[in-house]
Amino acid sequence: MSARLLWLTLVFCSVSVFDGWAQTTLTFTSSLPFDLGGFGDLSFEGSWSWQRAPWTVGASATLTTKSFENAKLSVSYQVSQIHASATATLTPHGLTSAEIQLKAEFTGLASLENTLNFGRRGFKNGKVTVKLGPSNLNVTGSAQLTPEGIAAPTGTLNFSLAQELGDLSGTTNFSAHGFKQQSLSAVGYLSDDWTLTMTSLITPRGFQSETFDLATTLWDGLLSLSFSVTIESRGITSEGVSLDLMLDGLFVQASLDFAGLELSGFQLMANGFLGDFSLDTFIMGSFEGIQFATLTTSGELFGFSVSASLDMSVFGLDNLSLGLSRSLGRWALSAEGNFGADGFQGGSLKASYTLKI
Repeated sequence: MSARLLWLTLVFCSVSVFDGWAQTTLTFTSSLPFDLGGFGDLSFEGSWSWQRAPWTVGASATLTTKSFENAKLSVSYQVSQIHASATATLTPHGLTSAEIQLKAEFTGLASLENTLNFGRRGFKNGKVTVKLGPSNLNVTGSAQLTPEGIAAPTGTLNFSLAQELGDLSGTTNFSAHGFKQQSLSAVGYLSDDWTLTMTSLITPRGFQSETFDLATTLWDGLLSLSFSVTIESRGITSEGVSLDLMLDGLFVQASLDFAGLELSGFQLMANGFLGDFSLDTFIMGSFEGIQFATLTTSGELFGFSVSASLDMSVFGLDNLSLGLSRSLGRWALSAEGNFGADGFQGGSLKASYTLKI
């Protein structure tokens, strides 16, 4: 109980202190999980955020009828092209995780990204990335950070050259052991509607592959077709056909992959809008069936916000999530349910109240 009183005291003190300074938002949410066995423990979440450029501060805590679950703290600072943030998660056992991020860009010629992760026992891991040079010629270096020091350093050299009749670009990758691989790509504009792209891949063992991609556009760019062939040292190893179609608010991409004259796989992707509903789907498979499929859709129906998410694999249905929500001024009511291969897996009912000061 003392933890709850301390949390509420901190929230309301913060609101009173920052009230006259900037935008303060308070949100209180109650959630009731349920499954075929009945209802679970009712939980409560309170969140507070305060924003005044260049600072953003946030905090949230989750309680159940039995105990304090966790609390999350965050702070971020952004000015010009420099962004820094820190987050921390607390449980009844103390600090469980924390992360510090720094992103900075200087005059478009240099950038720095640094991420540090901490756990209960201190520093866990991190990553640092440095980029030098303009977009058409730059060098990128990155390394993993561990408690023992720097690990797995890598470097990348990128260049690009644009001409009236074609473009040339390349990427060279290095590791701690030296040269890793190089990719060279040349694009030739055969006409207003036809382009030919040649991509070479070279490794320390020598030539690995050469890919030719012939593409054309039709119907004022609404339809694109491309034909590709990949050649390795042992000959032609794969062919592909892809189609891009832009409908009214919906982008569709389909591709077929062949090994010799035999279909080895297909992919179908669509995202955009169908009427009042958004759609994002991806399907991958072969003649043997669907290997992976995901579909997400959301929109408005009879004054409610509805959403559905579907995940499938070669074994069948993995997960189906259905959601329904309604906003009533400062109040928001929602319900969601999850289904799996064995049927209904559970769901939750939520009610939240948001107050902006």
